[in-house]
Amino acid sequence: TAGVLSNLRKVTSYAAKHKSGDTGEKICKSVYGEYTKENWSKILKANNMNESSTYHPGQELIIP
Repeated sequence: TAGVLSNLRKVTSYAAKHKSGDTGEKICKSVYGEYTKENWSKILKANNMNESSTYHPGQELIIP
């Protein structure tokens, strides 16, 4: 993860490439250690997506 100080605020997000076969559950588990609707909602919001959005292999997702 990136740790950057910007106006005395720490930014701790990074981008991860979506791989074929990844699901919201797999992405959350690999990043946060567990899947929760709240964790998945954070990822969707950071990427201007919603539950019905489609993501594709190779697409970079911002992980907050």
